Amino acid sequence: MASATVFPDGRIEDKHLKNLCALFDVVHIGMPWVMEPTQSMKHALKLGIIEIHRPAESLKLETELKSLLRDYENLALWYKEGALSSYLKAAIMGAKEETRWEISQAVKTMGKKDPGATDVNGLYLQLLLHLYQQTEENKKDVEFDLESLEISGSPLADALGEEEHKEFDRPATPGAQDLTVPVDLPTLGEVIRGWTVLFPTVLPRVQAVVTINREVFDFLTGQFEEAANTDIKSARPLMVMDIRLISTSGIPWQDFVSRQISIVRQKVTDMLDLASGTLTNGNQDQLDHQATLINEYLRSSFALEGKETYQVSLCLLPALSPNSLGKYKISELFSGKLLINLTT
Repeated sequence: MASATVFPDGRIEDKHLKNLCALFDVVHIGMPWVMEPTQSMKHALKLGIIEIHRPAESLKLETELKSLLRDYENLALWYKEGALSSYLKAAIMGAKEETRWEISQAVKTMGKKDPGATDVNGLYLQLLLHLYQQTEENKKDVEFDLESLEISGSPLADALGEEEHKEFDRPATPGAQDLTVPVDLPTLGEVIRGWTVLFPTVLPRVQAVVTINREVFDFLTGQFEEAANTDIKSARPLMVMDIRLISTSGIPWQDFVSRQISIVRQKVTDMLDLASGTLTNGNQDQLDHQATLINEYLRSSFALEGKETYQVSLCLLPALSPNSLGKYKISELFSGKLLINLTT
């Protein structure tokens, strides 16, 4: 289990990236054109512990994509409710070739007509991943501000000296006018489809696929569970197991090429090899034992401040034929993979 791919995020924040790089020798990341890696990602790139994959060179189209992102940001201010769902309908046009003008026109008339059901790739799918990424980053910013407010309290409420003024405890949502999309189930399906279309060579080279979005994890496990349980009498839920590991976000980047981190990755490989077998209730104790060994080694090898941990959820997706997946064709490349979710 030397490598894994993380999806559908293209930009990974520091704490998640360091945790990922402590688990795997190489982490593969798919990133649409004109999206820039974070500083942490640049450090990891220099160390050779992540690989960034881009869509085909023919889809680079930097000028068009940047302009489309600006167009959508302005238009999203006018269509706050259901903006993306309307846009998805409008963007799937019958044109043989995408152009900036065609997609801009589709956005401007979103919701007013049904342009057809022909798949559109290239600019549209890259734009979709950019919108998804911005939405996720905006959500994290809001969560961070809410957590900060809970810790510090509201200066205005303190000044008033009245606990009942709860409305003052809510911060103004940062970036309320920013580029965002509603992340509902149809949108998640379209985002995952877009990622697999733009980065078709990434999944076949890895056995483990990682997401830092629990909704994505639940979406895929739900699809495979429904596809695998065609017989109601023998239906059973997919086994999902959870363990907790000590966060490695406090370890300096230069230590990620150390012998100690190599030993951590080997212990993680042993644990994931166990999970790649048949996951049953009896495996939980073994996985917990492996996690304990990893945590003990991390404590003894690194001066980690505090006791910050994160949850790792594991699900071995059944190996299903494309015909079995039926309407879930977008999930075909995930068949038989070990699906992992990281949450703090």
